Amino acid sequence: MTGRRLPRPQRSTLGVGALVVAGLSVSQALSTVVPSPTDGGAGKGSQRPFVREATVGQPTSLRTGELLVTDVEGATTVTAPFAQPATTQGVFVVLRFSWTPTHERSTVTTVTLTDARDRTYRVGLVGSGRDGVACLGPPPGVTALCTAAVEVPRDALPGATVRLETNGFDPGWDDVAELALPVDDASAATFGSGRTAAVDSTYRGLT
Repeated sequence: MTGRRLPRPQRSTLGVGALVVAGLSVSQALSTVVPSPTDGGAGKGSQRPFVREATVGQPTSLRTGELLVTDVEGATTVTAPFAQPATTQGVFVVLRFSWTPTHERSTVTTVTLTDARDRTYRVGLVGSGRDGVACLGPPPGVTALCTAAVEVPRDALPGATVRLETNGFDPGWDDVAELALPVDDASAATFGSGRTAAVDSTYRGLT
């Protein structure tokens, strides 16, 4: 006796269609939230960072902490602890800022100046170079007083922007603060001429 083959259950066409539509909706929603791809620090496929507009004297909230840029100045000579003074024929753009982590120990690791011609000048934590970022890595709730110096030619000043980043590997993995450099064509020639600036870092309350 031959057994009768039972019909195979079929998925509901309506159910499959609903899942497809839902998947497309989620994908479209994510595309408006996740930064778009760019050729960033980690190469092709890394992400364009979320940019938070920063203003001198106004706090900027980033995912990992609170940033406050207190001053932007120019200098032709910079000094740092345990290092010889460095002098430039261009100009050092010097930023003074405070950094207060909110969740875990962190710091501002990188500062990038981009000029109106899309040239970039990027510095990391102060080492043996002429410029860099001096910023301690405090625990949550403790404020570090920091300095960054970026050496650039004078023609890079007008229309430039400066980004402060907390992710030294790839800023596309986090948000960054971006500040418009307050220098125009008229002031670029004399910005910081003959001035000396100290590049150092300490904790608030220790100065």
